[in-house]
Amino acid sequence: MPVYTKLYGAFVLVLFVLYFGGIGLLRQNEKRILFYSQALLFLAGLVFYAYAGVLFVPVLLYECVAAWGFGLLLSTKRTRVKKGIAVFCLLLPLLLFKYLRYLLTLAGILSGTFFLPLGISFFTLQSITYVLAVASGELPAEKNPLPVALFVSFFPSISSGPILRAKQMLPQFGQVRPFDYEAVTDGLKVTAWGLFQKLVIADNLVPYIVSVKGAQDASGTAQLLAAVLYSFQLYLDFSGYSCIVIGTAQLFGFRIPQNFDHPYLSGSVSEFWHRWHISLSSFLRDYVYFPLGGSRVREGRIYCNLLLTFLISGIWHGNGMTFLIWGLLHGLFICLDRLWKKRSVILTFLLVTVAWVFFAAASVKDALHTLASFIRVPKELLQLVTQMKGGGGGSWERLATAWNRLLFPEADVFLLQPVVFLLIFCVISIFTKNHPGLPWIREQKPLLRWSCYLLLIGAVLFFHAAAPVNFIYNQF
Repeated sequence: MPVYTKLYGAFVLVLFVLYFGGIGLLRQNEKRILFYSQALLFLAGLVFYAYAGVLFVPVLLYECVAAWGFGLLLSTKRTRVKKGIAVFCLLLPLLLFKYLRYLLTLAGILSGTFFLPLGISFFTLQSITYVLAVASGELPAEKNPLPVALFVSFFPSISSGPILRAKQMLPQFGQVRPFDYEAVTDGLKVTAWGLFQKLVIADNLVPYIVSVKGAQDASGTAQLLAAVLYSFQLYLDFSGYSCIVIGTAQLFGFRIPQNFDHPYLSGSVSEFWHRWHISLSSFLRDYVYFPLGGSRVREGRIYCNLLLTFLISGIWHGNGMTFLIWGLLHGLFICLDRLWKKRSVILTFLLVTVAWVFFAAASVKDALHTLASFIRVPKELLQLVTQMKGGGGGSWERLATAWNRLLFPEADVFLLQPVVFLLIFCVISIFTKNHPGLPWIREQKPLLRWSCYLLLIGAVLFFHAAAPVNFIYNQF
């Protein structure tokens, strides 16, 4: 059930009425309210997940039961062996569905098309955060399986994150969440902002990117522009999704931490990973990088730890060589950050964009072909300038024709609208980096505030993509 559809909106609306209506009817009976709210949201998570594929619901239930059971086990005896067994058992479905199947396919033992259980890479890591939080003494083990099952299957984030932390969410699930007007209105604002990023900008960039990728004779300039726009498409697709998830959770009174914080305004790749997919980067930091020794070891070992951490990040994202190279590139860039202390927003964006070429490519060969095409850009632009200086009648018409041939492999693809909205988004991002959006908008006078709301809603209603695109991170 994609979170940008009318069906999802209807689902959330019905659930909202049942949730707060039930709380109102039960009134002051806190135990009943707590059980009702937890049970309702858990059932909502199962319904939401079953919509994507009923056959994979047992995988989700396995993670719920295993997380709860291992939490009880580790609450009494916290040995390394038991902790390792618990983590392995929680990882087992992910290893079987995502990686063993890939290896068997490569070996020719399996064939055909296989579907990955929706969100398995995300809710598996969530269940691990609960077990490890209990093992470290950060959280008491839940004797009641319902809060743990709700945490693992929480419907807004189950398909593509953010990756929730047990110590952040379980205390919230253990409290009665009465109707909060400010939380609901803030949730609606964040959701609308997410829909704008996803439907108005990201999805409208897709036709151009696809047309360039599918063209046999696309110019190097078009390939470069498509790579840059893919960087923004991926960001706005995932950031938009995260905003919708955070806004939906906020409607019910739950606070999910921010998952993106202006990553393309980072001055280094290290800073980029403090601002990009924060829930994953912090998970890798706490559960991979720090246990390896982090930055507390000798310099050479630090570089090995960084490379290994980002190699694991690549493996988590996918099981092909392109994802391994993408992860290793980011590890290498961060190692270079430690050696070269200078900061540059433009250089950081270009390095990240180069890495995204491998992330998006079907094969390493395709990625190298795309990167090689960038070499032709200066020559192509020089030819364009030469033609412009040629003079004579109709030179501007010839220039326009040459420019269109250079950038647009397909004549029926239009880029003006999404680029205009992308530029508006960039201006807003530069401002909100130092002035958080929600506090700022609350301080404005009603006329300005409501003008912003209506413009945002109008953009989503009238400029959304004709054919919405599935979230890119759903495949992970």
